[in-house]
Amino acid sequence: MKKFLLAIIITLCLLVVPQASATATTECHNFSIGLFYYQDSYYQSLATTESNHKDWNGAEIYTGYRNTFHGHVAALHKILAAEGYTIDAAEVKAKTIGRTTAAAIVKFQQANNLLPIGFVDKDTISVLNQKYGCIEKAAIDLTEPNASVVKAKGEILPIKWKASLIPNETTLNIGYTKADGTGLTSIATTTIRNGAGSLLTWRIPETMTPGTYKIQLSLSGSVRSDISAKAFEVRDNTIEVLSPNGGEAFTVGQKTNITWKTSSAIKSTDLVDVFLVSNQNGVISSSTIAARTRNTGSIAWTVPDVFTGSSNASSETSIYKIFVSSLGFYDYTNTPGFSIAPANTTTGKNFTTPTCPYTFSKNLTMGSTNADVIALQNMLKFKGFFS
Repeated sequence: MKKFLLAIIITLCLLVVPQASATATTECHNFSIGLFYYQDSYYQSLATTESNHKDWNGAEIYTGYRNTFHGHVAALHKILAAEGYTIDAAEVKAKTIGRTTAAAIVKFQQANNLLPIGFVDKDTISVLNQKYGCIEKAAIDLTEPNASVVKAKGEILPIKWKASLIPNETTLNIGYTKADGTGLTSIATTTIRNGAGSLLTWRIPETMTPGTYKIQLSLSGSVRSDISAKAFEVRDNTIEVLSPNGGEAFTVGQKTNITWKTSSAIKSTDLVDVFLVSNQNGVISSSTIAARTRNTGSIAWTVPDVFTGSSNASSETSIYKIFVSSLGFYDYTNTPGFSIAPANTTTGKNFTTPTCPYTFSKNLTMGSTNADVIALQNMLKFKGFFS
């Protein structure tokens, strides 16, 4: 009640003060700090008692406004004059807030459905910046994505932008459209503070329909916006390795096929890369099987000698997987992968590739000469225990 009575008293003062010398035109101005009638004890109490208005940052304003922010006050005078409110000429000349400026602020707040408190709080700053901020000079520049990139559903797409001359606390709307700029869908809203650019890490929804899209940025209360220079493409994760699919036991020199499938999103004319990836006691390494080959879905493969001729020679404890990639999409052989064993190069009369599993029929002792002995010799020789 005290605030409203004070507003009435201040308004009555308008009957006895001369017309302000401020003109009825104003340039743009970005307000960033609250302003109040410093010499009035009532406003001083508001500035130091946060409970009077929950959005009032009393400490910042009470210590900050001591006839220092003349640029803000001068701009406020011009705006209030442009709105048709009367301000004492002495206050305009001195660029200070007196009783007539406070009364004009009350009228401005009433006209804009704000709490009529007679000083410029955060809510009033927001309205002033929306109506008179330098938004027509503002610039929002989308810096990424601006290239024709291909992304899978569920992947991260960084969205980056630069901002300049944008009023503090301006809301930035982030969304995506179809490649032709239609069908805007919201991604998020954020607040630009201190005119700074920033980054949004956006995960492409799994439910997003495959197609081509553009990112669009727009400032609330402004026609200022920016959109991707080129469309980005969203696809399903469309590669699946079919074979080897995990659990196989290969030997060096063995011939087999590596096969995979893709959806229609990856065309037969697209190129794929195929790698052999090994894990030896936690050390990961890879070697190229086929680079930039046509997406035929299959290539012939001869299991390489991974045990000799390299300082990184593998051991029989290594685990292997096939890795196939194209256009940023990829897939591996299923866990646990497959094994590769050394080739059997022995040509002795009784030596063949061992049969596994093998069930021995009797205990073997020195001098035994049956099939069990031959099987045991094959196994031991295959494992390299003797030549």
